[in-house]
Amino acid sequence: MQSRVAVLVALVVSLLIAGPAAAQPATVPADPLGPVRCYLAATRGSNLTQVQARQLCVGAIDESAAWCFAQVTDQGFADAQGIQLCAGATSLAPATCTAHLQTATGLDDASIVAYCAALPWPLVPLAGQSAPACVVAAHLHTWLPDANTVELCSGSTSDHPVACYVWGQTQTQLADQDLLDLCRPVGLYPYAP
Repeated sequence: MQSRVAVLVALVVSLLIAGPAAAQPATVPADPLGPVRCYLAATRGSNLTQVQARQLCVGAIDESAAWCFAQVTDQGFADAQGIQLCAGATSLAPATCTAHLQTATGLDDASIVAYCAALPWPLVPLAGQSAPACVVAAHLHTWLPDANTVELCSGSTSDHPVACYVWGQTQTQLADQDLLDLCRPVGLYPYAP
């Protein structure tokens, strides 16, 4: 019995030392259409609302967040917990982390979610200097008013937000503001608890 407890303690300690969702790749090339691809994957076959799917997929680089969400909800986590776990996921690491902790520890779901979440801090829209190419592309390819163009392109480093927005118009039924929220550049906002 003591050896089993020792193995369990060693496993928990190794997971804690590794850090939350440590298996996520450090750099993954971003697909400019990633947020919309994620949104489409998240809304296929699930009961997520448009708002929940947007929350999950803001800043997504591909469908990883949607696939992660499907796995963690299959493990019994609530939709809100799945969104918290998988928003910003670049792999299935949060789902793998939750599965390991569920089977190897007595941690409650809230503790597992807090530990395994893909993002340590919330994503917020970027502000500041932006790529002029984004505004030019928005004027060429959209009917967005200037204020919405600035909102979409603020903090951009390329015209990717416009490509995302235009493709999202053809692939989803989202309103303009929802697409702006989904496709605009975001970054982590670290804060001290």
